[in-house]
Amino acid sequence: MKLYSYKNLIKMLTMDFEPESGFTIVELLVSISLFVIIMGIVSGVFTQSMRTQRAIVALNAAISNAQLTIEQIAREARTGQNFSITGGELNFTNAKEDNVIYRLNGEAIVRGINAKFGPLTAENVLVKNLKFILAGDSSADGRPPKITIIMQIGTKELQTGSALINLQTTISSRILDG
Repeated sequence: MKLYSYKNLIKMLTMDFEPESGFTIVELLVSISLFVIIMGIVSGVFTQSMRTQRAIVALNAAISNAQLTIEQIAREARTGQNFSITGGELNFTNAKEDNVIYRLNGEAIVRGINAKFGPLTAENVLVKNLKFILAGDSSADGRPPKITIIMQIGTKELQTGSALINLQTTISSRILDG
């Protein structure tokens, strides 16, 4: 057992004790508050980037489907004849001698063969506008008919509807009218 002298005891009681190392409650509260604020900002940025990524994937799928639709129309129109456009519909006779009609039905492009219609675009594709322009349809001009397809598409998965893409292509028939 250690005995302390009176002088040592007084010296111990009167000396300045240095605080032990560590953080005060105020320092802890400030650091936790900063951490919460930074994590809130980071999670907001992450959530927004996930929404944007989802929108881009959906729009990319819609564009891919629209390109496939245009290619299908072009493939059939290249070997078609007797083209006409009435009321926003493209009418012609295909290589199998079937009467073919392409038109916008609501928000989808449909194809009709001998008055039987079926959708061409997928359910997630939103077609806002479809227009056909026919040039060179006169049999006297000596040129094949040219059909220009103009469409404005988006995706039904996007809630904003502000992301619309304009697509356009021109197709010429391999067969001269007349």
